[in-house]
Order: sequence, then C-alpha cells, then structure tokens
Amino acid sequence: MAEEADKNARVYLQRFEKFHGPLEDDLGVLIKKFADIGVKKFWFT
Repeated sequence: MAEEADKNARVYLQRFEKFHGPLEDDLGVLIKKFADIGVKKFWFT
C-alpha cells in the first residue's frame, strides 16, 4: 500500500512539473514566477 502511494505521488509530481516547469527551491525564483503571473500576496504558513 505504501509503495502504491509513493508511485502515485511520483506520477502526480511528474505531471505537476511538466505543467508548471521544474520545482524551484529558491524563494526568490518562486516569488518572481508568481509575480510574473500577477500574484500580489503570499501567505506563509
């Protein structure tokens, strides 16, 4: 069951990266990407 969940998570992540581009770890890169599409507020939780 855990292997199936891991496989499903990997497939979901691959689809997400294909649609949105590679995931970024750098906060500055993420903020710029969101600003470019018009996001004006960020909530950090």
